[in-house]
Amino acid sequence: MKEAYDKMSKKINQFIDLNRENDSTIMLLKATVMDKQTAINNHIDKIAELKQELEKARIETERVEKKLISYSTASYVLDHILPKPTRKDENEEDVYGYGENSGLGYHRVPPPL
Repeated sequence: MKEAYDKMSKKINQFIDLNRENDSTIMLLKATVMDKQTAINNHIDKIAELKQELEKARIETERVEKKLISYSTASYVLDHILPKPTRKDENEEDVYGYGENSGLGYHRVPPPL
């Protein structure tokens, strides 16, 4: 009977030792998983920040493109619609071609009815 008790006691001690090893391995694995999860969360946060910056950059690009279109439209207006000086008078001032005899620039138009 003593042999059976010693054998059973030895087996119990082996299970306790194995359980301790498993517990320490599980704790190590949990710590590793937590570290990896923290790293993943940090990467996800960084990706979200970069997406926001990208969206801000897209909005700014659109704004600048619209402003550029506005400037090119304004340039067209300045080049083609606004009157240009037709000649210089005796005081070296620009004379614009308004009037019936000028033939250039804007002409007087009656108001709509």
